[in-house]
Amino acid sequence: MCARSEGELCDDTSEFGAKYGVCGENLVCSKRSDVDSAEATCRCQVEKMVCGSDKVTYPTIWSVHVGK
Repeated sequence: MCARSEGELCDDTSEFGAKYGVCGENLVCSKRSDVDSAEATCRCQVEKMVCGSDKVTYPTIWSVHVGK
């Protein structure tokens, strides 16, 4: 199973039988604060804007990586 991307549901563990999977590089699995549930989504570890080599400002380092 491939690692989860930013905004996708995730499991905060890589134990066998996990439902969604773990987050990709530079992402953390974080419990959602906008709903009253145990759901968690992948989010960027560093929440700050960055400038890409293409001279475009991206909201997070992950956005540069995936070309959004």
